[in-house]
This record gives sequence, C-alpha cells and structure tokens, in this order.
Amino acid sequence: MRWRRIDNPLAYARTAVVRAAIDETRRPWWRREESVGQAMPDPPGPDDGTSVVDERLRIRAALLKLPPRHRAVLVLRYLEGLSVQQTAEVLACPEGTVKGYTSRGLDGLRQILGVELVADEDAEVHHEIRPV
Repeated sequence: MRWRRIDNPLAYARTAVVRAAIDETRRPWWRREESVGQAMPDPPGPDDGTSVVDERLRIRAALLKLPPRHRAVLVLRYLEGLSVQQTAEVLACPEGTVKGYTSRGLDGLRQILGVELVADEDAEVHHEIRPV
C-alpha cells in the first residue's frame, strides 16, 4: 500500500495493530509463539559469584574508613602477604609500629564490619573474615 493514498495514517496504523492483535487471538494455541520479552530471567543462584564481589566491595569500603597508615599496613600484610619486617622496610618505620598499626587496624575493621577476624596457626600470613 502506498502511504500517499492513505488519508489518515494514524488511523491506518491503529487499525493494522488492532487487526494483528485479533489475528493473534484467533491463531490456534499450538501455533502461538511467545515473544522473548515474556520470558522472565532466572533468579540468581547461590553460586553466581556476586557474593564474592559484594564482600570485596564491603571490605574495600571499610578499609577506606581507616587511617591511611593503618590501611597501608593491612594491605601490605594481608593482601600483599608481606611479613612484619618487609612491611616495616616498605613503610620505613620500626617493626613495633607495624605491629601496633596492624592491631589497631584490625580492631577498626572489626568495629566497622561487625565481624571477627580469625587468625590461622601462622598469624603472619593469613586472616580470615567470619561473621560474628
């Protein structure tokens, strides 16, 4: 059909849509196609990986609330895996200062996150976060 011959294009389009909808209802149920928009996405499962990302973002936000020196010590010790001596060398401060900042930084994280930080047998290397 040529658009020049149509007097009222809006009425023509409306009629075409109504007729298409009527045709769809007259179609036998076994020939009806479902549009992709009708399908609902699957709910996220327990292993979708978002919980790990959420936890990392939560820890990052908590670290940003700590004083810069405490944050630096915790990142070097527990995320980078440096020893007390190596951390002291990197920050150019005594080992006692690193130990104090570590203790106060972990206490600050405990308060901010509301969790208990549990040390393994080798407390120099690893800390695990468990809900209280």
